[in-house]
Amino acid sequence: MEQEKNEFFAKRDQDIKRIKSEAYELDLKTQQVQIAEQHVAELKSANESKFRQLQHLEQLLTSECSEIERMRNEMKSEQNVPRRTNFDDAYGQSGSNPDSQRRVDYARASLKKHYEFLDKYAGQKVATVAPQNN
Repeated sequence: MEQEKNEFFAKRDQDIKRIKSEAYELDLKTQQVQIAEQHVAELKSANESKFRQLQHLEQLLTSECSEIERMRNEMKSEQNVPRRTNFDDAYGQSGSNPDSQRRVDYARASLKKHYEFLDKYAGQKVATVAPQNN
């Protein structure tokens, strides 16, 4: 009877150690899952923020392109020049009209700035809209 009692207590002690070990392992796994969930939430938030910034920059770039098109049409009507496809030819890089040249320079700088923002946030190159001055 004493031997059975000792065997029972020994088995119980083993079971307690095993259960404590399993509980500890489960606790570690739970902590790892919580950390992973937190990391996923942070990444999701950062991704959503960058997407909103990208949408905003896309809107800005679209409005800048519309403004350039408006300026192009305005200059064409002022100069009564046939439509040309080359950006520099259409806006007379010879410097004949300083106001027009300033607007073109401003538009080009603005497009370049938005292009760089889009490139940064999209993580890929976007099509060059305005030629660069060399």
